[in-house]
Amino acid sequence: MASFSVSKEIKSNSKLLDESVNSSFEKLLPDYFDKIKTVEENNKRVFSGQKKTTFLNPIVSLKATTTVKIGEDFTTIMIRAQTKTNGWFWFTSFLGIFFPILWLMMIGMWFYQSNECKSALQMTLDQMALDLS
Repeated sequence: MASFSVSKEIKSNSKLLDESVNSSFEKLLPDYFDKIKTVEENNKRVFSGQKKTTFLNPIVSLKATTTVKIGEDFTTIMIRAQTKTNGWFWFTSFLGIFFPILWLMMIGMWFYQSNECKSALQMTLDQMALDLS
């Protein structure tokens, strides 16, 4: 399990609304993630999902909490996230008993997909900053 955070400060001419920031963020998530679920807890948005992969099954799931701080001419968004293994990881682990080469592949996939989750969140924030500014 890995934890990380990404943040972005968006400068704008007018004060942004909390709901417009959250809706813009949720519209951009399907571009980078699959199986997205969003829940509101303690005035923070919590979403979970899996990074879209082009080659192999996603073995890493993501759970992230977004915090929005709105000022007069800027808005700061911070995302604290945790990655963890999912069912595909455990299925592949079982197959690794019979095919040990899968263990090497899974370690590489875990590192790659964990890093991809972080970069996808940063790209989402960058795109949102462009849309809202």
